[in-house]
Amino acid sequence: MIAAHQQRVIDERDDLAIKVDRLHAFLGTDTYAGLDVAERGRLDRQLAVMVIYRDILNERIVAFV
Repeated sequence: MIAAHQQRVIDERDDLAIKVDRLHAFLGTDTYAGLDVAERGRLDRQLAVMVIYRDILNERIVAFV
């Protein structure tokens, strides 16, 4: 059995993974392509940081066991 705080980390990772997938999918849309360069850059950076954050949560989860 995992501790409550560990489950919260897993839940947070799972929620973040959904958001990463959705943002990644959005980056391939015409709506994204129609945004100005600066906004596309911000979204690209946002995705990169979200992926790093997700990876850190994954490392923490692996360390639970």
